[in-house]
Amino acid sequence: MTDEHRQRLEAESWLAVIQAYQTCTRRYAQMLEHFGLTIPQFDVMTAVRRLRDDATPKAIADQLLVTKGNVTGLVSRLEARGVLVRRPHSTDGRSFYCELTNDGLALYREARAAAARFVGAQLAPFEDEDLARTREQMRRMREHLETLDPHGIADGMMLREARLFADVTRMTLPLAGALLRPSPVNGGSLVIVLPGFGASDRSTAPMRAWLNRRGFETEGWALGRNLAGLDLRGGIDDVSAGWALQPTVQHNGEFGVPLLADRFARRVRERHGEVGRPISLVGWSLGGYIAREAARELPDIVDRVVTLGSPVVGGPKYTAAADTFRRRGQDLDWIERVVAEREVQPIRQPITAIVSPTDGVVAREAAIDRYSENVTHVEVDAAHLGLAFNPTVWRLVLDALRGDSASGRDA
Repeated sequence: MTDEHRQRLEAESWLAVIQAYQTCTRRYAQMLEHFGLTIPQFDVMTAVRRLRDDATPKAIADQLLVTKGNVTGLVSRLEARGVLVRRPHSTDGRSFYCELTNDGLALYREARAAAARFVGAQLAPFEDEDLARTREQMRRMREHLETLDPHGIADGMMLREARLFADVTRMTLPLAGALLRPSPVNGGSLVIVLPGFGASDRSTAPMRAWLNRRGFETEGWALGRNLAGLDLRGGIDDVSAGWALQPTVQHNGEFGVPLLADRFARRVRERHGEVGRPISLVGWSLGGYIAREAARELPDIVDRVVTLGSPVVGGPKYTAAADTFRRRGQDLDWIERVVAEREVQPIRQPITAIVSPTDGVVAREAAIDRYSENVTHVEVDAAHLGLAFNPTVWRLVLDALRGDSASGRDA
């Protein structure tokens, strides 16, 4: 087996596991919606029922492998609904245990029976031998994952990003040549270019200047540095209803990107009202994800999207920035579910996803869009940090804006 074939098989297998998990979680959540429950709420009710008089917040958290803070908020919401009560602990006067009310117990039994039917229906096509083999393979995978050193792997990925300096050097000549030419007038869409995480409109200025000289009217996103919404105040109640977010109790900035995406969508709507033309979006890295969400919300305004190395699976979970968000206490699994659940509302506009198989920041598999029907993937060998400065990428963006990205291949 060649290295290339092995790498492709690894990528496809890894993605198959991720997609199965995401689909299972999404459908399971839809089933529980019938009972007015979220997955975390049902998990808490299950733990309360199993632990009985020992169902303290700490014991529930230990059983669910989450923090006590996560459990406290879920308990409060279930209590407000009347399905759970807190009782004084019999031996510890400073603590309490949780108990399902009669209504809560009836609801739990109905939901548990439905969950059993759901699992049975999901696995019905598979023989006992298939299930036993899958269980063993998933056990081996989980045990192997525990042995990996994510920091060491990330360090190796970042070595690839040294090519950034070559990309910056290479852009100088094409940019200078473009600035010396007269600009043709395209007269079509306004193009808004979004920066990546930690960057501002200055980072996209060279590409915008080059596109301007190719006849496109471009501008930056005008929202300052892209800090993934970590600089924005607000919580779940401030996010637009289209996200349909399920609560995460210990909020450490998980709502930042949805808040930022909403803010950018308002910006796009305002600019459309001012120019009276369709708007095309080009987004680098996280900027591409935000561009996609604006297109999802504004199908009559945004006519196409071009993304450069943008994570469309898992949010920051499969990127070199994952540890940065984990250190801030963010729940990356919750973010991954939110990203997957957004795909219930598909993006209809044409998408060109420019992907580097040697990207040192965003895993290639996380940049592949398996959801959108109207997507074209185009591969380019480039550093992630150099995508906005790479002349080859500029030409691919130009082709995509002209509607001529058919030379790319679906991944």
